[in-house]
Amino acid sequence: MSGLELSVAVIAAIVGYVVISALWPNKKSAQSSDSPSSTSSSESRQQWATPEPWHVTLGVRPNASTDEIKTAYRQLMAQYHPDKVAQLGPELQRVANQVSTQINAAYQEGCRARGM
Repeated sequence: MSGLELSVAVIAAIVGYVVISALWPNKKSAQSSDSPSSTSSSESRQQWATPEPWHVTLGVRPNASTDEIKTAYRQLMAQYHPDKVAQLGPELQRVANQVSTQINAAYQEGCRARGM
């Protein structure tokens, strides 16, 4: 298997995971919007942007240090930054944008939790 084929296989697996995980919160938010206690649009956008706790998205412990948070953020952005898939087509670019949005939101939430 060539390096290009391996890269495409890895990206396809990531895309599949991201698409399925992105669809799950949408079903939840659609159901909760029918209830009288539905959240505001900005809260639902934030919930969609970070479907899991910030530390899970970044892959760190809940009590991680600021250095650990920064390192995890930088490593994830190096992997999922939209510029990394710019040559692979609009579908992968859209997924990369979604994932990087989730990573950014998790990083901001982690920074707020640490008072950074």
